[in-house]
Amino acid sequence: MSERDELENNAIDGEDEIGSLNHSTVQINLGGLLKFKCDKKLAVMSELSLDISKYDLSKYDLGVKEELKPDVCAYVKRPVIPKG
Repeated sequence: MSERDELENNAIDGEDEIGSLNHSTVQINLGGLLKFKCDKKLAVMSELSLDISKYDLSKYDLGVKEELKPDVCAYVKRPVIPKG
């Protein structure tokens, strides 16, 4: 197996935290599409760390309890950053 094949396989099966070039390309294209095709009315951000510790999301079987980090987030209004 070539070094390139090994790098691509690691990204696909989750062994590589950097991710794949394809994943990165799709992520940025989706964000741009949401931003510019929705009349720029959405606040679009990527890789936000969302605190979910106050919510019971067990029915969704996400495997996390404290934080979600979606590839792309879209909000009707830009989120307010709490002070403190």
